[in-house]
Amino acid sequence: WPRVSAARARIRGQEKFLLAMLLPVLILWALGIREIVMQATTLKSMQEVHQLVYLSTQFSAAMDQLQLERGYTYNFLSSGGHSFGSEMLRQRRVTDGAVGHLSDALQTATVSQSLSSSPAVLQVLQDLTILPDERDQILLLNASAPDALAFYSQVDSDILAVIAFFSQSVSHPTLARLLLSYWSCAAAKENAGLERALGATGVTQRGWRTTDAQLQFSSAVLTQQTLLEVFASYSPDDFIRRYNALLSPTTPSVAITLGLRQALLTNDSVALRGAQSTLWFGNMTAKLGLMKQMLDYITVNIQSSAQDVVQQSIIVMGIFGALFGAILLFVVQLAVWVVQEVRKLAEAAEMAENISEMKLDNIPPCPPKPTPLQTVMYHIVDNLKLYRPYLPDTLFAKGSEDSPSEDDAEESQPTLKKMPPGLARVTQGSTTMLVGVSSQASGSTAVRTLNNSARRQSMHSRVSGRSGRSGASTT
Repeated sequence: WPRVSAARARIRGQEKFLLAMLLPVLILWALGIREIVMQATTLKSMQEVHQLVYLSTQFSAAMDQLQLERGYTYNFLSSGGHSFGSEMLRQRRVTDGAVGHLSDALQTATVSQSLSSSPAVLQVLQDLTILPDERDQILLLNASAPDALAFYSQVDSDILAVIAFFSQSVSHPTLARLLLSYWSCAAAKENAGLERALGATGVTQRGWRTTDAQLQFSSAVLTQQTLLEVFASYSPDDFIRRYNALLSPTTPSVAITLGLRQALLTNDSVALRGAQSTLWFGNMTAKLGLMKQMLDYITVNIQSSAQDVVQQSIIVMGIFGALFGAILLFVVQLAVWVVQEVRKLAEAAEMAENISEMKLDNIPPCPPKPTPLQTVMYHIVDNLKLYRPYLPDTLFAKGSEDSPSEDDAEESQPTLKKMPPGLARVTQGSTTMLVGVSSQASGSTAVRTLNNSARRQSMHSRVSGRSGRSGASTT
């Protein structure tokens, strides 16, 4: 029985260890699944970011051409149709190409339906559908310069709203900031384009003839500066360095436009004397080209950052995937172990039932690698099989659990069966009796009782022999 207790203690220790490990393993498993799902979502969102950046560049490209067409159109109407007519018609064809590329990009984009069919996108498409009719009215001089300026500015404003909507649709914080940086730079470029269109008229007239035109020009400049401050707040340091290098005050086109801008803001007709609208328009166009280079630089960085996020997500998914596989293997092994232990316990219960009913022949042979519990139980079975032929039948009889009384023992004294040779020699010539043996006593206990009785009888015989020899000597 000490061996049985030790085996049960070892089994309980293993169970406690496995149960103690089960909860942390399940927690790690749940965390691994959660992390894998999050990284898979990140990968999907990064694919959408690539599409959003691509669409943003297509919208921005269409806006660039619309800005240029707006400038030519405004000056064409301001001159009464005498100047910028050929430039306007040539620019319309370029704008149509950019709008066509935008339409193709929207049709082939793999972004979600909520993005490609958002109200902001639908508004831009509606603006572009009425563009041909507006052009016809402009060509016939049936539209005023301020109205044409307002129409093109509204289209560009709707495009900027789409870019802002795309930047807000990105959940990754770093990429969202980069897209906001892109939007603020594009919005500043839009106001620079408005400054170009309005300033050309001011330069041609050697100043402002109306206060409204001057205020509109000043508003475009002030808004542009405000948006550049927003751009600096959302941009990393390399973006700011790149912008300062591209649009340095020492750059020729930037230096010329800054001087003419100051003269227009102060309505200095003397400083504007001798200046041509083509000089202003050309240098402002060069400045807008530098801002377009900045937007392209931001686009490349956003795509590179998105690719880095994708690679990091793949690495994290690989790590947690391996962890998930290891945990899954552990859980499977634990399940197999539990099944095996349950089966062993069922076999042990069946063996115990056979032992209690003395159906020893129904017990299967001992397996090649028995467990500690099986080793002890098969040891008990072997002992029972060994001593069963030499013990009284009443010892194994099923009945009352109480021990028989002394009267019952005297009335029905069990008769011993033939003993093994060794035991026969020890108890030869003596009568051995087992009195008061409980029906629940084990076979090994009965054997020990038999051996003790035999030894006492043998000692009694030797003592009697010595006493006889001593009496004879005395006599």
